[in-house]
Order: sequence, then C-alpha cells, then structure tokens
Amino acid sequence: MYSSQKYESIPQSDDVISNATLYGGFYERVSELFNHYATTLLWLFSAVNLSIGLLIVARLYNDSPLLYNVHKLESRRPYIGFDSIYSNRSFLTTTYPPIHNQPRVLAPVYANEPDKVAPVWANRHLTADGYVPIAERRLFVTPEVSTIVQFHIQDYGMEKCSVTLEVPAFNASDRYAAIWGKDVALDIWALEGESKVDFQKLSWHTKPKRKNHIGKITSPSYNSTQELPTFPCVSGTYLTFEVTCASLDCHVDVMRAKWPEGSFYIVQQQSI
Repeated sequence: MYSSQKYESIPQSDDVISNATLYGGFYERVSELFNHYATTLLWLFSAVNLSIGLLIVARLYNDSPLLYNVHKLESRRPYIGFDSIYSNRSFLTTTYPPIHNQPRVLAPVYANEPDKVAPVWANRHLTADGYVPIAERRLFVTPEVSTIVQFHIQDYGMEKCSVTLEVPAFNASDRYAAIWGKDVALDIWALEGESKVDFQKLSWHTKPKRKNHIGKITSPSYNSTQELPTFPCVSGTYLTFEVTCASLDCHVDVMRAKWPEGSFYIVQQQSI
C-alpha cells in the first residue's frame, strides 16, 4: 500500500548549480546599478525642478515684467503707404477743421516729495453700483508741483499741433478754476520718449527728462484761452509734456469734471 511522502527535489548536476549561481549574481549586480542610477537621476531631476521653481518665484517678485516692459512696446502706425499717396499734392483739395486732442492722463509730481506717486482717478462718487471714478482732467501747478500730461497724436495729415489752455469762467457750473499769484506764468516742456508713461509709477524721480521748451503761457485768467505756436507732431505717436510754474508766486488749479473736453488739450491742424 502506498504511503504519502514529503517531496524532495531531484539533485541537480554541478553545471546547473553553477549556472544558477552565475545568473543570480548578474541579476543582483544589474539591480544594484539600476537602484544607484535611479536614485542619482531622481536627485538630479529634483534639483532641476527646484531651480526652475526658484527662477519663476524670483521673476514674479521682480519689479520689472517677466519678458518686457509693455509701456515701451512699439506703437505701429495704421496709415501704411499714406506718405507715398499724398506726396502728389495736386489733388489735395479737401480742407478739414482742426481737432481737439484730449490728454489721456494728467498726473502731478512733487519736487518736495520726489518719491510720491499720485493716484490716478483718485476722486470717486457713489452710485447705485458702487463708487465710480469721477471723469476729471485736472491741471494743478505750483512752485513745488508740476503736472505731467500725455497725448496720443491722432489722424494722419493733422500733424501740426499746438498746446492750448482754456480757463473757464469763475462761475462755470461744470468746471473749476483757481488762479492766484503775481505775474503767473506756466512753462510747457516736451519730455523725452515716445512710449506710454506708466502713471502707476510716476513720480518726480521717475518722470522722463525734459527735452525742449515748447512755450510759455503768460497771465492766464478766467474765461480765456491761450494757444501756443504750432509744432510738427507725427500721428500715432505719444507726446508727453511737463507743465511748471515759471515764477515763485504761482498757483494754478484748473479742472473740468465732465467729458468729453478738459481745459488743457492739443489742437491738431491739417498739414497736407
């Protein structure tokens, strides 16, 4: 009668045992190398990721934009080929009236507080939808304060410009004006650069440098308009001016609280 016995493996030859030992050592070596290089690669990729992360954080905390300053991007002219078309003046018979070009922003800078940045559209009024900025263009000038004004020159062929100050009547309902001092006069300076000014960072220290003197507005008075001599201006470009007091006894505060026109603007006249 058969009885159950424990299974015993058949003894192997010396060659089989030798091959098993050989292949076992090979696999162990390969496994060790793989683990070693995998750990090295893991540390390497971690270091690369950490470097990229630190670079991104450093860029985000940098004051300058990541790639470029958007305010210095080139402003392309839309009037392509107009110079060659209008070089033949024989057929130019149409006359256009002057246009009033309103400034994009007026912002004061303070000589006595050179790092102060004035808020843009600081005054607000309450509506049913919340606080809304008041549409105002304010020219405020004293011996310590000057106003930076920037214009975007408009239509082609209207490239003769003149700076104009229109002071409202003393009792005008939609305007405000305050002028006092002895021999009040305002100097108008053209500033360097043809790109948009970042008014969120504008101060006495950061304002563009003065390029040349445009003219002087003398003895401004209520209910009066003064227009400076014309100068060439290229359509599609930005012009920036600084308005300063020409005398020590000088205070000018002129504002219009409604669109579309303010009191300080450019008159563009036909140039072709």
